[in-house]
Amino acid sequence: MSRPDHATGRPADLPPVRWIAGAAAADWAQAALVAAVYAAFAALAMTYVDASTGIAALWPAAGVAAGALALARPAARGPMALGIVVAVVAVNLGFGAGPGRSLAFAAANTASAAVFAIAFGGLAGSGGGLRHPADVLRLAVAAVAAGVAGATLGTGALALAGDGAGVSAERWRQWMAGDVSGILSAAPVFLARRARDAAGGRRGPALDILAVGAVAALAWAVVASPWAAASAFRDLPVAALLPALFWIGIRRSILASAWSGFVIAAVTTVAIVEGAGLFGPGGRLADPVAFAQILMVTCVLSVLTLAATFEDRRRAKARLESAEERQRIAIEGSGAASWDVDLKTGQGVWSPAHFEFLGLPPSPGGSGTMAAWRERVHPADRAVIDAAFRASLDGRTPYQAEYRVIRADTGEVRWLSGYGRTFLDAAGRPERTVGIMLDVTQRHDLRRTDAFLLRLEDALRDLSSAADIERAAATLLGCEIGAGRVFYACVEDEAWGTAGPCHVDGMAPVEGRFGVAAYGAQVVETLRLGRAMAIADSADDPRLDAGDRAAFAAVGTRAALTVGLRKDGRWVAALSAHHPRPHRWTSGEVALVEATAERTWAAIQRVHAERALAASEARFRALFDEAGVGMVVMDAEARMLRVNAAFARIVGRDRAALPGETCLSFTHPDDVADNLAEIARLTSGEGAGAVFETRYLLPDGRPIWVRLNVTRLAGGDLLALVEDVSARVTAEAEVVRLANAVPAFVYRMDADNRTTYANQRWIDYTGLTLAESLGEGSIRAVHPDDRARVGADFQRAIATRTPLATEYRCRRHDGAYRWFYTFAEPELDAEGRIAGWFGTSIDVHDRKQAEALQAARDRRDRFLLRLQDDLRLLTDPDEVARAAIRMLAEELRPGRAAYVEIDDAGDSIHVRHTVLAEGQAEIAGRYPMGEYRTILDLLRDGRPLVVADVLADPRTAAYARRPEIAAMGVRATLDVPLMRDGRVVGLVAVNHPAPRDWSDDEVALAQDVAQRAWAVIGRARSEAALRLKTEELESVVESAPLGAAFFDRDHRYVRINSELAATNGHPPAAHVGQTIGAMRPTLAPAIDALVRRVFETGETARNVEFSCDTPQAPGVIRHWLANFYPVFAGDGRIAQVGVWVIDITERKVAETALRDSEARLRAVIEAMPVGLVFAEAPSGRITLGNALVERIVGHPVLHSPEVGAYRDWVGFHADGRRVEGHEYPLAQAIAGADRPELEVRYQRGDGRLAWIRFVAAPIRNDGGAVVGGVVASIDIDRERRIEAELRELNAALESRVADAVAQREAALTQLHEAQKMETIGQLTGGVAHDFNNLLAAILSNLDLLRKRTTDARAAQLIEGAVRGAERGAALTKRLLAFARRQDLRTERVALPALVEGMRDLLARSLGPAIRIETDVPAGLPAVSVDPNQLELAILNLAVNARDAMPQGGRWPSPPTARPRPRAARCAARPSSACRCPTPGRGWTRPPCGARPSRSSPPRASARAPASACRWSRGSPRSRAGPCRSTARRGGAPASASGCPKPPTPRRRTPTPP
Repeated sequence: MSRPDHATGRPADLPPVRWIAGAAAADWAQAALVAAVYAAFAALAMTYVDASTGIAALWPAAGVAAGALALARPAARGPMALGIVVAVVAVNLGFGAGPGRSLAFAAANTASAAVFAIAFGGLAGSGGGLRHPADVLRLAVAAVAAGVAGATLGTGALALAGDGAGVSAERWRQWMAGDVSGILSAAPVFLARRARDAAGGRRGPALDILAVGAVAALAWAVVASPWAAASAFRDLPVAALLPALFWIGIRRSILASAWSGFVIAAVTTVAIVEGAGLFGPGGRLADPVAFAQILMVTCVLSVLTLAATFEDRRRAKARLESAEERQRIAIEGSGAASWDVDLKTGQGVWSPAHFEFLGLPPSPGGSGTMAAWRERVHPADRAVIDAAFRASLDGRTPYQAEYRVIRADTGEVRWLSGYGRTFLDAAGRPERTVGIMLDVTQRHDLRRTDAFLLRLEDALRDLSSAADIERAAATLLGCEIGAGRVFYACVEDEAWGTAGPCHVDGMAPVEGRFGVAAYGAQVVETLRLGRAMAIADSADDPRLDAGDRAAFAAVGTRAALTVGLRKDGRWVAALSAHHPRPHRWTSGEVALVEATAERTWAAIQRVHAERALAASEARFRALFDEAGVGMVVMDAEARMLRVNAAFARIVGRDRAALPGETCLSFTHPDDVADNLAEIARLTSGEGAGAVFETRYLLPDGRPIWVRLNVTRLAGGDLLALVEDVSARVTAEAEVVRLANAVPAFVYRMDADNRTTYANQRWIDYTGLTLAESLGEGSIRAVHPDDRARVGADFQRAIATRTPLATEYRCRRHDGAYRWFYTFAEPELDAEGRIAGWFGTSIDVHDRKQAEALQAARDRRDRFLLRLQDDLRLLTDPDEVARAAIRMLAEELRPGRAAYVEIDDAGDSIHVRHTVLAEGQAEIAGRYPMGEYRTILDLLRDGRPLVVADVLADPRTAAYARRPEIAAMGVRATLDVPLMRDGRVVGLVAVNHPAPRDWSDDEVALAQDVAQRAWAVIGRARSEAALRLKTEELESVVESAPLGAAFFDRDHRYVRINSELAATNGHPPAAHVGQTIGAMRPTLAPAIDALVRRVFETGETARNVEFSCDTPQAPGVIRHWLANFYPVFAGDGRIAQVGVWVIDITERKVAETALRDSEARLRAVIEAMPVGLVFAEAPSGRITLGNALVERIVGHPVLHSPEVGAYRDWVGFHADGRRVEGHEYPLAQAIAGADRPELEVRYQRGDGRLAWIRFVAAPIRNDGGAVVGGVVASIDIDRERRIEAELRELNAALESRVADAVAQREAALTQLHEAQKMETIGQLTGGVAHDFNNLLAAILSNLDLLRKRTTDARAAQLIEGAVRGAERGAALTKRLLAFARRQDLRTERVALPALVEGMRDLLARSLGPAIRIETDVPAGLPAVSVDPNQLELAILNLAVNARDAMPQGGRWPSPPTARPRPRAARCAARPSSACRCPTPGRGWTRPPCGARPSRSSPPRASARAPASACRWSRGSPRSRAGPCRSTARRGGAPASASGCPKPPTPRRRTPTPP
């Protein structure tokens, strides 16, 4: 079969002339057929024409014309329109219309059909049929547009043709309604046919025909049958059609649904024309035409919407299943395993490769659970996959994890890499997860060794004791290879070994001294030679004898791997790994143990070399670092030379970055001058110290108050003790909510690969508008290098008719490109040709980057490991620098690499070592600083200088053009600064003779090399600096204004400074060698206990407070704060315990005074009769609020962090507008307003709205600046209610005056109005009865929809519809009560309980000024009564009594005689709504004097007496009841019969803004 041309539909092999001739003949034939069908329907509708307007109210012919014209080819629309014109003229002439009138009708009807065809075709894009819910909406919009156009043109044309009626609103309305109902009834049959053709067939045509026939029969039964209006079928609702239509819409095709709506319209049209059924003489319809139109439109739109919705879901499900099958084939072909798991049940489908990875037998159909998969995951990795899975539950974050699994069949551990995504349901809850997994064991093993050795180097680099090194190495190695026991042993005289700390996992440790000969001569000989000895099973290893095996068995070892270390011709150490079970050691494990042994020995040797020098420094470093207050040593310019950890915590900065900086850099600008004055005074020799308070600024800009105790040291430097005395807390930043966006591009393309749709995600990402993206515009966002490849992939998919799957780079709106993976599925027409594409694109840029980053990271780790090995044993700084520069040059291949140092004086630089490429000039030597000042200024911030072209970069252009610099031949440079104490002391320079773009990896590699080399160089140079620092710390201890002392293990003083010795009342020399008890007997027990605890635990005892008197001032209690800390010896033992002591007596006194002041302020605030809230300025952070404000607003005080958060307070202006955060008086007061006020309807914690008045005022300091604000909250809700009730009472009084006048006038026409009320009651009863039946059907169907829907938004809308329908049902009950057609539901009622249960209702209805008293006789028998009617009667009596006593009083008056029995009162009122007990006959109610019935309660009379009316008082429980004219309220006008009309109930629910 040839492929048709897209523009004309002509087959490619058919000559144009033949095709045009054949098409023209077919067009005229179709036009004739449409004209005949149009004429038939028009003739039927013409039999029911409104005599006053001359318009047929029902016009199904409009739907025939509109549907046919909408589906016609452009060339066929002319003949089709002409046929419609002929049919309209013929029908109108046949029914006696004149030529002018007939032509007017023809023009209007043809124009209406044309407008529909244009509107529906334009809205639908391609002019297709009904396939989606949006098409039904387009159908309704186009029908209304056609109806409006036809009615407007028709009435105007009739007026011009001389029609007597002219243009009238009623004629226009009838015309428009008839056209709209006709189009919606008939046009869907044509359009649904087009949808069925586009879908490639129909679903069960035989069942569709049966379903349409059943709907036709049901419609005839309830609308047009002879008994439809009979009294026996009066309660049969027309809404019974809806369940049948819903079933067809859900279960059958769109075409069957369209035909169902059409047959209902046809049956309704025939019934109204013939006057049959509901439209006959016995019908109860006040406006038959309106009823018919509403019935037709409701049925058609309901069934079409349902059908389109469910048909759309079925198509989407089919596409999804097809796409999943193709995806499964692709995944299995790549060797990966896939999963698709339902998160609600935990059940899923797993590919065969998944079971192979886990060593499990495949299950039928691939079914499995997440629990079974998680059981095979290595226990140590389950937390990793759990965290990754939880992070992916938001639907935006992909699931990515690498983890180990233990095969079920062999127990082998394999590494898997998983990638997946979680999909959410309509309510935003996780629904299913889909993903793949790959076996990456081989790749992971390659990275494992390099990564482990790098981790080992990092772990051992900073350790300072041999035991810690041995423990860390054993632990890391044991965890890495899974050994049961790992230990490092030092060997003495090649005969005795001393095992260090062990790593054990299920085995006993072997620490201590042991003889190596016990493990066999061959083992000892192998280790003595420095080789590895691997024993897979000690029980049957032929190299071991019985004694050797016994030695291994004694320590529980079956497999052992031991590596001997031989240094300087001696066996010096061994590293052993043991297993309690036989284990075959791999070559990788042997190499890993050998490398670990070498690095462990090297680290231990480094520690031994540093231990002697670090031992003396440890005591003084601990003394400084463990102080409980901040300590800083600074020079005369306030530049910090040394700081402790406490000071770094106070100022919120990195301790390592502070030395070299000045304290003034974070001092509050207002305090800088005062601080400089104090420092200048001390450095000039005025006084030995000073104590003052100042403000520091934290990095985020918040100020804190600190107290400084500054002392001048012997060398001229200053020692400052810094204590944080502020009570501020940092505000938490508000969590930014991410926009809810679709995490993928969704697009549609036609058969020519032109974009026809793109979702909002595409528009937001690319910055292209939808119009710019349609057609071929979307290709502009694809990277130019990827367009040819993507085009070739598309052509390949078109040729094979298979889905497209490819990756490409897409340009973001800011010009950046990201990688996307796209999957598009072809949409085939009925003949199997590709009609379009539907696809999605997901962002895989992070995965692409992660893969590239991992490869670069692996390469970089291997290089750094090699660098660490080369530098590890070098001790000369020059050799370290030379080796590092050489290896960096080998890796980066630059023109030149150099190591440069800056002289301490800062006047010259020294290029010490260079590595040159061929043709590059040597630059080693010393150079004046002036030539290179530009480069050093750029490196001052510690970040590397990266320049791709020194001549083009404005930072270096002028510098590079100097002759002496240009002679070096540098065009690109990468300079990494070497920092010490915050200044540049050297750099590693990498130059290139041509412009070069340095990558991020190259920059990072250069930084790593520089940092690692600088660390090794610094370690070699640090030994000399340690001695100098020790002397400095000695000076600090002696001159510090804090007490300091050291105790030995016998709790005797080893050393004490003058400050603490003076407190004890003895000179320092008298303390040495004395016990604590001898010096301070009163404090000795507590201090001895603390010193003992520190010796035992090795932990610092911080912030310990002591209180006692002193020898200098007996009886005067002072307070001290002390920190006890351990001082370690060189071998790691605790040699002494040191203590810092600071006098905090003044602070204690200040804190007590502050607490007392705060307690008094809190008491005053809590006693205030208004709610108070305090806030800071300018941030607006809420700091304090009293309890009353929480009672007023109904929730705890919201401690908002800043003014912008005030928008979280929910309040409304009087006009319903939401109060913005800046409108609240507190925000205005903080901004400087003097006394802002505002009355708002505030939403309390329980959701109720209440009126609150806010009055605020600023809080100013002594200088007049606003430092805070206070707002008073006053509950005025009761005042507002009282004002409203006063207005109501005034209105009621005016109404009573008007009512008295109206009653006198109504008396004259009472008889006439009684007759009229009888007629109104009958009409109201009929309408309410039918409406009640309709509501019953609607409620039942809504209940069915509520049970079946899972969409949260749809469920919310259904709940709203149910509440509306229930309110309608309540209204019908009141109407029936008014017409006396509602059954009185009588039941046995205990009057005392009923009256008591009404107390709350009466209290709310009468108001707080009325006191309610009840007096019910004891032993009162139960009565049979309608409780609702009785409650309403009591409520009306109470309201009338209140209204009759505006000046106060009591009702009823105290009884003077015993009331008559209930039976007597009921007998006196035979028309009462209660039932009286009749002896021997049970409970009956004589209805208005009729004979009582015993079998069932009689129905109320259909006629209400003229002297009574029923109306609602607005109470939720009131139904109907007798009333009097004096009981009216709220100005409700009286009816002609003298009874007031029902007042509109007052709703107390606050209206949301």
